[in-house]
Amino acid sequence: MSYFHCCRLDNLILEAITNLKEPGGSNKTTIATYIESLAFSDIMSSVDLLKSKNVFEDLKWNCG
Repeated sequence: MSYFHCCRLDNLILEAITNLKEPGGSNKTTIATYIESLAFSDIMSSVDLLKSKNVFEDLKWNCG
């Protein structure tokens, strides 16, 4: 894993712990779920952007 990825993961873990605000601390599963939800949210934002620019229509005509 590159230095960039390692630092990014550290930041995501700290963000998860900070935002979850669990009194006894957060366990690995809760932190992983939080990070996965961020990734899913980023993916869906990208899909919405592509839809708004009609990229999917262009791909459909070019691929099939």
